[in-house]
Amino acid sequence: MRAIKHTPLIAVHFVVYALLWWLSGAPMAGMAAVFALLLVWISCRDFAIFEVPDLAAVLLMASGIGLAFDWVWALVGAMVWAGVFLLVQRGAQLAMGRPALGLGDVKLIAGVGAWLGPVAPIYVTLFASLGAIAALLALTALRREKIGDLAGTGIAFGPFLCLSAWAVWLRGVA
Repeated sequence: MRAIKHTPLIAVHFVVYALLWWLSGAPMAGMAAVFALLLVWISCRDFAIFEVPDLAAVLLMASGIGLAFDWVWALVGAMVWAGVFLLVQRGAQLAMGRPALGLGDVKLIAGVGAWLGPVAPIYVTLFASLGAIAALLALTALRREKIGDLAGTGIAFGPFLCLSAWAVWLRGVA
């Protein structure tokens, strides 16, 4: 029943991911399908209930390492980016008294690091951050609120990370 409730969300995700794939001109191989399906699963779940499914994050990480041409490079990518996001998560918790990132985002970026290696997630993080900021500003404008009112606004960061990872991966493949 929950899947039916979220059918429009899932459909929009598939359309956006397919459109990016088509625009990139990248070949649609089995690896691309695995990566896209896992990202859509994670993104939809995080968007709907602010939770990155553990199974999806583990499958993302395992498939990234298992399908990599250089599994050591993939493992380094997963470890480096999980560490970076964990430091940001803990630092924000200490500085602001509340989390700015969830542990799901840490697991997600570890999977992205496994797929993209230790360098490309720099771009994923940049694009995801810019996208999230733009979404927050648009949300604020639509609600006719002041920018200072953004402090209490919570949006899932996972969908931005997933879409950015897909775009960066496609750009690297094409």
